[in-house]
Amino acid sequence: ALGLVFPNSYDATIPDLVNVRLMASIPFASRYRLIDFMLSSMTNCGIDNISMIVKNNYHSLMDHLGSGREWDLTRKNGGLSIYPPYSEKGMKVYAGRVDGLASILPTLKDQKEKYVILADSNIAVNFDFKAMLDAHIASGADVTVAYAKEEIPEAMIKNQDFSNLYFTFRMDGNRINKIYINSEEKGVQNLSMNIYIIDREFLIKEITAAFVRGYVYFERDILAPNTDKFNIQGYEFNGYKARICDMKSYFDENMKLLD
Repeated sequence: ALGLVFPNSYDATIPDLVNVRLMASIPFASRYRLIDFMLSSMTNCGIDNISMIVKNNYHSLMDHLGSGREWDLTRKNGGLSIYPPYSEKGMKVYAGRVDGLASILPTLKDQKEKYVILADSNIAVNFDFKAMLDAHIASGADVTVAYAKEEIPEAMIKNQDFSNLYFTFRMDGNRINKIYINSEEKGVQNLSMNIYIIDREFLIKEITAAFVRGYVYFERDILAPNTDKFNIQGYEFNGYKARICDMKSYFDENMKLLD
């Protein structure tokens, strides 16, 4: 699989910390950065072709990642790539995943991997991508989405806007048949972790069609209207995750490390 990470997706949730950096390069547990967890999870599962699609305040991230040597990503083929705005023809400051993916379509078409993993960097987690990929292949799904059964954090409801979309699912078995956007339902929900596995050719086709229609958001504009057309499977994650959705959650998750 090919890994694609969006390091800026939830910058607006912690505005005090992202004046000169992005969410992905925020320190976590003192010696780490948030991006380290997603990057290490991918490389530990044998994913050695990873791209970062950034849009602003990315210099601290580039300084931290360097050539990717610490993750064994210094390679002639694959390895670590960072795509800042205007670095190539067609690259610009994107509004949502559709824009971001459309700007690297030529690169996507040149890759050899059959599957693509899409992820953000607002969750510190040790994630087994191999198990999720095996489940995706076994189910024959068009798209597999990682989710966790939990209550929607109050901060996500309070701070919701179009730069902080979150998604919950109604499911029939493992199949997702309804996607709710910025739901305020109480109680335990199937809350998306914004980690997706999708066939590369399928992704190229859908992004191309969505971009020419002026669509912006992958989940809202492509997945949500097509739950009856696409086979969208859910993959439940039962492990521990530190979901950063405001300053308080960032502080609390760091303090939990003392225990």
